[in-house]
Amino acid sequence: MHFSLAPTAQAVNAPFTWHGVLRWCLAAPALASLLVACGGGGGDPAVDATQYVQAAQCSARANDTPGLLLDCVTADAVQAHIERFSEIALANGGSRAAGTPGDEATAQYVASLLREAGYVVTTNRIDVESYDLTEPTVLEQGGAGGAAVENDVLMHSGSGDVTAAVASPAGATGCTAADFAGFPAGSIALVLRGTCPFHEKATNAAQAGAAGVVI
Repeated sequence: MHFSLAPTAQAVNAPFTWHGVLRWCLAAPALASLLVACGGGGGDPAVDATQYVQAAQCSARANDTPGLLLDCVTADAVQAHIERFSEIALANGGSRAAGTPGDEATAQYVASLLREAGYVVTTNRIDVESYDLTEPTVLEQGGAGGAAVENDVLMHSGSGDVTAAVASPAGATGCTAADFAGFPAGSIALVLRGTCPFHEKATNAAQAGAAGVVI
């Protein structure tokens, strides 16, 4: 009996933005004011007035300890930023993942807030590996009477077509290297679900020389 396992996926390098922030001690009072002031109005006037008084106090002092800084953070302000992140995602295909336009827009938003608060912001770019499934995967039993099998490909599977004999490891779940003792290299490993994460099963199978894994 043979199975053909053909995930068609590709790993690509995508830019990811990370912000380094300098001079936080000097900027802390301004940042605290920003956090307080960003929480929108329209609520209880007395509460709004209290927040403005709090913002003024936070701006006038050095918020150089976690406790002082947290005193100047409001739920309304945090919620306002969360809503802005959501708006950015919705405007960019529903995603702010690394390397996407949503990621870039998020980075620009955060950097602009920090600059307004007096921070010096620098941007460094690094490469990260992302996963993109470009076509439906096919899993089918070979030989006479073979048929396609419904499947979902594991994220970060490699690209390619694999046709090989199927073999089960000595330990049915494949959760340890010992489970694959004597496993015929080049075969597709057929392992049971459960006991450990899928990636551990796949890693053990790969180290034993399996050409693919079906869980």
